[in-house]
Amino acid sequence: IENEYGDLVQGYATLRTIKGRIRQLSADEVVASGKETGLSTHRLYTRELDVILKDRFLYKSRNYLVKAVNDVMNFGELMQVDLEVIE
Repeated sequence: IENEYGDLVQGYATLRTIKGRIRQLSADEVVASGKETGLSTHRLYTRELDVILKDRFLYKSRNYLVKAVNDVMNFGELMQVDLEVIE
């Protein structure tokens, strides 16, 4: 993306909108998830199967960084995505 001076700057654009549910993790879950992924504060459940670690999500004016992506039960139907709130 270029700024008003023509310099290239890093930015993000909306790629698509997905359906899912985000919930805040409890303190115990935050500690448990921190061992493998760093500090995950929220979890997204979605049927979108192509979520990757480079993705970011915007929900209710908060940005979330993907920390881990797991295929629940390895059925290829439900993804569990660990997220961290970023400012």
